[in-house]
Amino acid sequence: MRKKEGCIKSSAVKLLLLLFLLPCTASFAGEDIPGKLSEEDFFPGWRKEGKTKIVSAEELYGVINGGAELFLEFGFNRLVLQRYLKKDHELELAVYEMKDAFAASGIFLIKRGRGQPAPGIRGENIFSRYQALLRQGKYFAIITNPPGRKALEEEMMALANLVLPILGTPEKPAMLDLLPSEGMEPGSLRLIQGKLALETAVFFPDGIIDFKACEGVYADYPFNGKTVAVLRLHCSTPDARDEQCTVLCAEATSGEEASSPFLCAFTLTGTKASYYLFREGKVVTILTGGIEKARAVEFYKERLLK
Repeated sequence: MRKKEGCIKSSAVKLLLLLFLLPCTASFAGEDIPGKLSEEDFFPGWRKEGKTKIVSAEELYGVINGGAELFLEFGFNRLVLQRYLKKDHELELAVYEMKDAFAASGIFLIKRGRGQPAPGIRGENIFSRYQALLRQGKYFAIITNPPGRKALEEEMMALANLVLPILGTPEKPAMLDLLPSEGMEPGSLRLIQGKLALETAVFFPDGIIDFKACEGVYADYPFNGKTVAVLRLHCSTPDARDEQCTVLCAEATSGEEASSPFLCAFTLTGTKASYYLFREGKVVTILTGGIEKARAVEFYKERLLK
């Protein structure tokens, strides 16, 4: 009987240990990216050239000329670099591991511009004969065809379809749900984590938005002959939201009466445009674009109010 009880206890301990280790194992998914890039699964005639290079956050400035700050602002973990050769042809692969899907998607949205995806790539992508941009989970990747040889497009897509499954499963940042896709100006969508990302979208003076407590999403929308610029900030707490509103409304113009969800209108030093502030839940919404208050309220109620 004691032997049976001992076996039961031993099995229970092993089960608890397994349950304890499972989350840890899952957290390392994608850690062996270099080892999983099998040249046999890529395309006939291609081979890896040289060793896979791993670049840390401290080394990133030496690899990206003038662009490292944006990656670090979003939250950068490491970069995996690999070259592939086929006779006199070359492809370069760069996989950026970011802190989360928000960060990877934020980089992807800024880098993609107005490019178009390739139907032959099974995942989020923007494609040209010079490069393919990929985004999957917390990873942002670039496949570069330095001379832009059109004959290598099929190989680029084959490499992209090899890389994407290695990078885990697709994951949509929740912040993207704060803006409607209908009517959005192509190429204008941004995720905002700091001043550098904000500068790619709309002007705000340094320090006026607290990115330690709030993160943002931005896009442009045609509306009644104007282009409305929409910045929505999701703040971590109601107190953080209220503090952000207080800072913005400190620039308020006179004569604009608050009526929920509209809070205030303000101008910023160096601009003549008016900005209109709305507050709902933990979300702060700022509209601008040469529109009047009545049009801003109309746009907010028609497109954003839930």
